[in-house]
Amino acid sequence: MPATLLDLPFHPDPYPLYAALRTAHPRGLHRDAPTAMWVASSAAAVEEVLQHPLLRVRPVDEPVPRALAGRPAGQVYGGLMRQNDGPVHTHGKAWAQPLLERSTALEPAIASLVAAGATPRHQALDTLMFEAPVRVLWQWLEGEPAGDAAPQVRALVAAWSALADEPTREAGHAAATALLQRLGGNANRVGLYTQTCEATAGVMGSVLVALQREPGLRAQWLQDPSLDDALALEAARHDPPVQNTRRYAAEPCTVRGHDLHAGDTLLVLLASANRDDTANPHAERFNLQRREARHFGWGLGRHACPGAALSRRIAMGLLRAWHEAGSPMEALTRHWHHRPSPNGRLPQFRPLDAHPPGARP
Repeated sequence: MPATLLDLPFHPDPYPLYAALRTAHPRGLHRDAPTAMWVASSAAAVEEVLQHPLLRVRPVDEPVPRALAGRPAGQVYGGLMRQNDGPVHTHGKAWAQPLLERSTALEPAIASLVAAGATPRHQALDTLMFEAPVRVLWQWLEGEPAGDAAPQVRALVAAWSALADEPTREAGHAAATALLQRLGGNANRVGLYTQTCEATAGVMGSVLVALQREPGLRAQWLQDPSLDDALALEAARHDPPVQNTRRYAAEPCTVRGHDLHAGDTLLVLLASANRDDTANPHAERFNLQRREARHFGWGLGRHACPGAALSRRIAMGLLRAWHEAGSPMEALTRHWHHRPSPNGRLPQFRPLDAHPPGARP
């Protein structure tokens, strides 16, 4: 059993535990003593919380995490549309939406990257999953190779983690300074790359695990490129790369019949909602032919991710290109474990015969 609900994202199989929460709390919302948070576990509760007008993405009195405040990594964090409500969020989304919905093909950038040797035959898969999507998007948006921007983006993302130590945060501050200088001080432009880094790595990880777990899936997918988006969607629904998020009560309000106080924190179990049969019939099954599935991992309402489709395109384009370039993807992804994180489910792959502690066969 996990120590707390915050250990579930990297638990070998958290889904029976999510199901037990939904059964134990029919309203879908309960107070969890170990974490001192309200917990939304059902699809109905998660939907209500994500769309509630009085529930914010950050605490009113702490718009930037205290460990980052006043430093470059905090400057970027504080300017992100996804970490704000109100005008900053509205203006940021209005700027990003048309940019992300452009129809320009990503394939040339992916082909160029693969031709340059950015494949798991030449570089560590655990690094490529994070940095290759940044390189693709950078080439597409900026019209030039990313160079050292990709590891800088990864360093900045690492500094934002609640688990980051002081050296990791300092590396993130240096990376934020360099990225802001290169991108004209635009925090949301930096934010596109940070979101692409971790979110796309998560989608790729969910797909790679599904390809190992589901008999015959790899051959079926490789034979039919039209399955790319269906595979990304179902893998990310069935084993979501973002397991949970937070919301904070800006003032007293009522959610699912419970009275919340100003400042209360809610843990929103997106992964549990994805596996709720009321949202997705037979939700425990992996079903590539699933139609009109409900996906909570990319958010809802005003904070729905505008780059979700683009992230899936980058993820699936890279995975297909790596397979077709002859990288031994099945062998490289045979063993995995999920790295510790309070909210993300990100597999790390170990292709060696020796299983590290906690690795999955």
